[in-house]
Amino acid sequence: MSELLTTMINVIAPILLIAAFGAYLNRRFKLERRTLSTVLIYLFIPALVLEGMTNARVGNDQLIRMMLFIFMGCASLALVGWLIAKAMRLDFMTTNAFILCVLMINAANYGIPFNRFAFGQSAEQLAVVYYIASAVVSNTLGVYFASRGNSTSARSAMMNIFKLPMLYAMVIGLILNQAGIFIYAPADMPNAPALPLPIARIIDVVSDATVPMMLVLLGVILSESHFTFKRIMPMLAASGVKLVIAPLIAIFIMALLGIDGLTRQVGIVQLSMPVAVLTSALASEFDGDAEFVAGVILISTLGSIISLSVLVTLVG
Repeated sequence: MSELLTTMINVIAPILLIAAFGAYLNRRFKLERRTLSTVLIYLFIPALVLEGMTNARVGNDQLIRMMLFIFMGCASLALVGWLIAKAMRLDFMTTNAFILCVLMINAANYGIPFNRFAFGQSAEQLAVVYYIASAVVSNTLGVYFASRGNSTSARSAMMNIFKLPMLYAMVIGLILNQAGIFIYAPADMPNAPALPLPIARIIDVVSDATVPMMLVLLGVILSESHFTFKRIMPMLAASGVKLVIAPLIAIFIMALLGIDGLTRQVGIVQLSMPVAVLTSALASEFDGDAEFVAGVILISTLGSIISLSVLVTLVG
């Protein structure tokens, strides 16, 4: 019990208190959620992805297995989400929103600081790599299902994938990583190739602001979340997939891929995160079922206080 309370107080509370401040600011000043979402999608998140991928210092074999873990995990969650949505006979728009919620991982604003607080500084870089892998899913399957939610054709939904900059930031970061070029030269490699200082500083400043900005947006979304009892069951079902089924899938895939140690701990926690803030941003950007998404974000985020505390005790 003491470990659970320690995790809640020292790991989860600082994250949710920042979100609570975002909720207060929204109540006080009526922040524009769609504007915040747009700025995140087109500026902040691409910078975080670019910096994280460029500076990722893991071996290629480990990097491939980490990314494969996320892809397999998200694909499994999407399949489970589709089966549950069909079993519940949800309409077309809600089905796409349901699938969108269960495959989108809150691996950045919640996952990165959570892993740092729970497992130490060395876990942060691993959390960033897992986030980048999840960003690939967000910018492909996530964009597709967000677009399909408003009855957009499959072809148009597919084309929307290439309209957002995050995918290109990931590709550029991967190229720089494989070329051995850093944003800044690391302290232990002062002569390593790095980007020109003005560009490096722009990326660094914008990237550092991404997680706090996303936490503020999380607070805005939570403060505006509302739902009727008629839709509470599918919202609870989607949240259950994220908080209960996802950890089981994560543990199974980790064993299948032979990943262990800190990499295993961080990966299991990342896949078990609640619904990502970006889910709401995508639903708003592409006119999807933003109300359903916001409700699932609220329920899964509150539920994660218990589920993640238990999970850290089990895998730690």
